[in-house]
Amino acid sequence: MATTDIFSESFETIRRYPATLVPYLLLEFLVTGLIALLVYSVAPGLAAQEMQSTGFIATLLAIIVISIIVGILLTPLFYGMYTSLQVQKIGKKRLSLENAYAAAKERYASLLGAGLINLAVNITLIALFMAIPIYLLVSNSAELHTLTGSASTGDKIGLILGIIGIAGIFAVFLIICLAVVVIYFFQYVPVLMIEKRGAWDSIKRSISIGKANFWSILGTLILFFVIAGAGYFVIGIVSTPFQLAGREAAVLVQLFLSAIFGSIIYPWYIMLMTSFYNSYVKKVK
Repeated sequence: MATTDIFSESFETIRRYPATLVPYLLLEFLVTGLIALLVYSVAPGLAAQEMQSTGFIATLLAIIVISIIVGILLTPLFYGMYTSLQVQKIGKKRLSLENAYAAAKERYASLLGAGLINLAVNITLIALFMAIPIYLLVSNSAELHTLTGSASTGDKIGLILGIIGIAGIFAVFLIICLAVVVIYFFQYVPVLMIEKRGAWDSIKRSISIGKANFWSILGTLILFFVIAGAGYFVIGIVSTPFQLAGREAAVLVQLFLSAIFGSIIYPWYIMLMTSFYNSYVKKVK
């Protein structure tokens, strides 16, 4: 099956059964829409002193923490649900959200465990790549201060460009490493749901699939993220004219459109993983 066929097969589920998007749409409005709406509608009306107060910062941090926790706890459930729905569709069974929820609930502990492992790997990579340049800057701060104080304008510009260049090199390597992680972890949810493996076994199996199908997965991901990026770019353009009605109006429009688009693109991504499994790994019955 060609890459375009995988995309069309997975998107057909959404096109023919749009009601399956409702649960994720509710999550989008709960976590992304309502919380962000609260922040953006309250913050502009606050005085600068109030925004710098401990109470405001604590409230903002609490909102961020709550949204992260809700996302971590609910995302595995949706991953399992939409994988199960796509399995039903491929197997030409009647699509049932109730059955999909039951299947995801049964595998929830493993889904959550695998998701946390995935999250830990990504956080560790980001922390390591951020820690190295920060350490270099801090450990050489005295020398940099002396140099910037006595150097000519040209040397200062060269120093700034050098720092930017080093940061850029680390950023490129970080992006490459994160991309490899996404490729290797691309199939852990279908493996976990279809093959009924545990969290760690699913990740090991996904890594093996990623190694065997590296370029196919990379091509699939590039095409998907181009589509997703184009969608969010269009949303940004559409919401721009609302700047005339005020910054808050533009933010509200962008949040509303992003929530709707997110409720399509992310379930599609999960179903795409399942269609890839069906095409490249093992036929789903």
